[in-house]
Amino acid sequence: MKKIFLMLAICCAFAFQNAMAQEAKILPNFSFYNLKGEVATAEKIAYENYLTIVYFDPTCEHCIEQIEDIKKHWTHFSETVFVFISFADVESIIEFEKEHFPKKTEQVVFLHDKDLKIFDYFNDFYDTPTFKIYDNNKDLVGHLEQAPAQEIYKYYQQKK
Repeated sequence: MKKIFLMLAICCAFAFQNAMAQEAKILPNFSFYNLKGEVATAEKIAYENYLTIVYFDPTCEHCIEQIEDIKKHWTHFSETVFVFISFADVESIIEFEKEHFPKKTEQVVFLHDKDLKIFDYFNDFYDTPTFKIYDNNKDLVGHLEQAPAQEIYKYYQQKK
């Protein structure tokens, strides 16, 4: 009886793991908050070609280095909308935005995860910064942790 239960538990674990892997390949319909405290969902974010989700922390040195590298190569990122998501306090996110993106642009969105849901929507985010790149069909086309800007923007050139 114990063997049957163990086999059943293993099969369920594999089925759950496969379902989660499938789910991660399509943009989840997430719900976080913009910096004004209003609900922001995946459906409300307009983008034409690519959506790049960035899990970050405003105090993370690697995140700051990554942003500065991306800004140096900004012309290569014209086909994506960046969505930066953090569960840090909203004031820190606002300061990060002001310091690194002082000119407001629709190409960069900052969201606050005050309810710690990011790991429900993106179960494979472990380190900051982490990037998930989705195409206009909401399909995952790239997943990277900290990487040179060239490694990131090559994903935007795949469909050309």
